[in-house]
Amino acid sequence: MLSIVVAVHNQLGHNQLFLEGITRYTAGPYEVIVIDNHSSDGSAEFFERNGCRVIRHSRNLCYPESMNAGSKVAKGDWLCHINNDQ
Repeated sequence: MLSIVVAVHNQLGHNQLFLEGITRYTAGPYEVIVIDNHSSDGSAEFFERNGCRVIRHSRNLCYPESMNAGSKVAKGDWLCHINNDQ
C-alpha cells in the first residue's frame, strides 16, 4: 500500500483538485493522510468526507513538522510526501 502525506492550510478549491487527481490517477491500494494546519475554509471537513485521514493542528506547522506528523501514522509499505503548494 502507498501512503500519501500532504499538508494543507486553507485553499479548498486547490485541495479539491488535488484529491480529484489522486483518486483519478493513483492505481492500487493507497491512503491519503492530510495534515491540516489550522484551516478555516472547510478543507479538513472536505478531506474527511472523502475518506482521508485528517490530523488537525491548532497552528500552521512548517513543512518538515507536517511531514513528520503524517509519517508517524502512515501504514503503507511506500511513503510519498506531496508538496501541495501552488
